[in-house]
Amino acid sequence: MNSRAIPIPDFIAGKWSLLQPEPPGTKNWDTEIAELEAYFKNTTLPVDPVKLNRYTTITDCSLFIESHLTTVKANNGKRTFLPYLKQLQSFRAVCSKKEKII
Repeated sequence: MNSRAIPIPDFIAGKWSLLQPEPPGTKNWDTEIAELEAYFKNTTLPVDPVKLNRYTTITDCSLFIESHLTTVKANNGKRTFLPYLKQLQSFRAVCSKKEKII
């Protein structure tokens, strides 16, 4: 029997990770977050469900805004959480269109 140790590949040994740190110079979203907060603060939210796209329907608008803003503030600038910011921006666009119709 061969008692020679087999080296563990780097990705198993922890030298490689799926959660790489953000690259230097990563942009934060302070401006975008402030714009969204100002918009939603001064806007009457829809009471009916809002369809963002064919896969996403928001049934509780205030909860959606609160939870997504909390998430983007806590993870400001992290690419993994960019979809939360994008969904807030999409929601703002849908609300703006509905305001113009009224």
